[in-house]
Amino acid sequence: MGNICARASNDLGRVEDQIKAIKLNDVLPGLSFPDEFKFLERLMMGFNYDLKNSASKFLKPTAELLIWATMNIQGKERTPENYTLLHDKMLTYFEISAQKFVPGYRHFPEDINWKDLEMLAKHNSFMTSMLTIRDGKPCISCMPPEAGESKSFLQTFVDALPQKDLVRFRLFFDSEMKFEKVDFYHLKEQKWQPRTIERESDQHQKVFALTRYAYQCHHATIHIFQGFVTAAMFSAEREAGDDAFTSWLEPLVQNVLQKMEDVIMLLIGSVFPSFLVSWMHADRTKVLDGMRDFLTVLGHVTSESEYYDTFIFRGIPKGNALREKLLPEFRQHTALVEGYAKGVTKCFNERQEFRLAKVEEDVSTFLTECGKDYKAVSGKDIFGLASLEHWIIAQACAALTHGNTLSMTRVDLVEAVIGYQQQVNTFTKGVVMEELTGFGTIVEIVSDHCIYEAFSPKYLPDDLQKVMSEYQIQAQSLKIDCQAKYFDDEDTMRNFGWIITDYFPDMYDHKQLTLTTYV
Repeated sequence: MGNICARASNDLGRVEDQIKAIKLNDVLPGLSFPDEFKFLERLMMGFNYDLKNSASKFLKPTAELLIWATMNIQGKERTPENYTLLHDKMLTYFEISAQKFVPGYRHFPEDINWKDLEMLAKHNSFMTSMLTIRDGKPCISCMPPEAGESKSFLQTFVDALPQKDLVRFRLFFDSEMKFEKVDFYHLKEQKWQPRTIERESDQHQKVFALTRYAYQCHHATIHIFQGFVTAAMFSAEREAGDDAFTSWLEPLVQNVLQKMEDVIMLLIGSVFPSFLVSWMHADRTKVLDGMRDFLTVLGHVTSESEYYDTFIFRGIPKGNALREKLLPEFRQHTALVEGYAKGVTKCFNERQEFRLAKVEEDVSTFLTECGKDYKAVSGKDIFGLASLEHWIIAQACAALTHGNTLSMTRVDLVEAVIGYQQQVNTFTKGVVMEELTGFGTIVEIVSDHCIYEAFSPKYLPDDLQKVMSEYQIQAQSLKIDCQAKYFDDEDTMRNFGWIITDYFPDMYDHKQLTLTTYV
């Protein structure tokens, strides 16, 4: 037991050392922070944030789970019983003791099948963003695009994987988004040839492993996007001279920059552990290039409709009836974004203490400086956000998508995904370490962490507080309505509640979806 604890502590120490050693330059190819930007020093000196307490509150559960997994499941077979053991341990971090669930409710899916995929494609914005139209039908395809076809981010990220022995797929739905068929292909004699996979469970594994990998690439990019925009506002804050702006930024700065640093080290770093690269043996340069291209899309979002056209419904033409069948709950929340952004911007614009034009100029300059190396090569700007209203719209849309990590991450913790590239049928040390990201995404959620009033209500002026409260109430009303819509449908809740509850009131089944800040 002592040796196991010592090894686990050593592993955690290595992770901690890597986090401390990260330099936020060259985050993605051609993208870096200005040399003079030292956000950790400013966090400690300028804002008096208790970073130690923050780390303890949000990172400690992940460390505890990693040590527990090392001691209790590492080396054991990946059996249903041992998955249940892992899931039950994670449930001890959930704030669900007073909640009611239908009999047989699955907090975590025991397995993944086409019905789960249908629900994810219809209700989870990450999976929806992978949809295209092919042969007149909804399709998720990771095959290389044919002549005249635009390339999806799913295809871009799958291109970064070793192509030898890789099985790609085209998966089709009918017009009602019911699974129809899946065709598999493999590279043979330099051509993609049809591949037969007999067992349906093996088909599930191929599809969910690749979509999960692409999802994590999207997820990591959203963290980086949020980090750069928040850093730009944080840098401009010193010139703003307004306590209200400082207080408004506080929840974002404390959480977003710390999370971005974690993502860089854990998922895409050039050294251990770099899960997103090492897990699938991906070409790191290609992964980072794809992430930069996705970040550039986010960096030019100035409206809700633009977010859908350039990302969520990127593969679904405008006017296609399919759009109206997808993401009914998510679209209700994003419909609030522009009103919220205009309301907050109006409050700051009317404050005599706040020099909005100067702040907008400083943020734009900061973001341009971050992407100057890429522009020097490509002639393109990574960021095209020039106003506070546009920053809020882009961040809020991306934050709402990030809320869907809380169902997508649960897909990580099933055999169909974990077992994709494992040569042995045990929870190896690598498997346990790879689940570190999943642990953190799920268990670091705590009650009220996403709500501005819980941070610093006394420092926000009444008009700003009123705008934020108004939109929080509207969002909460949508969540209550969603819960009322599905709660009595026992079959849906039993089988797909782990997906639908992304849109329920905060902390139901340990979920949070928020408009006004970032989890």
